[in-house]
Amino acid sequence: MAALLTRIAVFTAYSQVDPIKFNLTTTATAVALNEEIELKITARYVSISPNQAYVFQGANTFKMKMVFPDGFKQTGGTYHDYAGGELSASKPTLS
Repeated sequence: MAALLTRIAVFTAYSQVDPIKFNLTTTATAVALNEEIELKITARYVSISPNQAYVFQGANTFKMKMVFPDGFKQTGGTYHDYAGGELSASKPTLS
């Protein structure tokens, strides 16, 4: 059985006023059981107009924890729980 994963865009109910958008991507077009794949997480800063919504100070910072299914094993890469950063117009993306 193969799973198909090319791009997952993560949204919340408040995604239209959230200044940070996350994308989870891979170059694999199909994934078989026990096959290694590379996942790339990208955080992107989105400028919110003050006329649209008030964005609280610090809303451009984040920490993340991925929840993986039982049996998932990280075999490499640089991910660790609660990785984070601060994004701005001058530093709009972080991977």
